[in-house]
Amino acid sequence: MIKKYYRTGGEIREQKQVKKKRGPRAPRMIGYDAPCVEPDRLIASLYEPLDPEISEYIRHQANAGVPRSQIAKKLGIPKTRVVHELDKTKKSEHGGAA
Repeated sequence: MIKKYYRTGGEIREQKQVKKKRGPRAPRMIGYDAPCVEPDRLIASLYEPLDPEISEYIRHQANAGVPRSQIAKKLGIPKTRVVHELDKTKKSEHGGAA
């Protein structure tokens, strides 16, 4: 295919455009074509209360500056659960909604 390029000064040049090579297509993502039948267990687990000892341990470690991911690994729970627990305690300390 020949395309005309207009330059300032009235000069017209014709240049052949080079077709770009397309790489291999990414494989289709597994699980995106079928609806999820099982409810999300992680979200459901956030609303199950933790033991008061574990909640206290999470708060103590967070105040000491331990990273949340390390707290979660030590307790064997997801990091989102640790974050949820810290947010819940922060909201209760500040009097409800943020």
